[in-house]
Amino acid sequence: MRLGTVLAWEPPRRFVMAWRITTKWEYETDLWKSSEVEVTFTPLGDGRTRVDLEHRHLARHGAGWEGMRGAVDSPKGWGGTLGLFAERLERQAAPTSTR
Repeated sequence: MRLGTVLAWEPPRRFVMAWRITTKWEYETDLWKSSEVEVTFTPLGDGRTRVDLEHRHLARHGAGWEGMRGAVDSPKGWGGTLGLFAERLERQAAPTSTR
């Protein structure tokens, strides 16, 4: 399923995509009715990276956009998604114990 369109691709610093999902959680064909998601990566040293995500222009989705904001701001929204990525990376980075 297609969810978005890349608007800016600047590795390793950031990317921006159009969130092409309607308030009914279907594909939005009109790019101008899409919100934007920007993800930035900031090196912190010691192999760590700060990841920031901003989901903006939600009102472009029209009537019902507040419900979408609530959904992406919920525990199962962007924060939860980023948390799952962080957990996965922590598991991969953890030293394996030997028996």
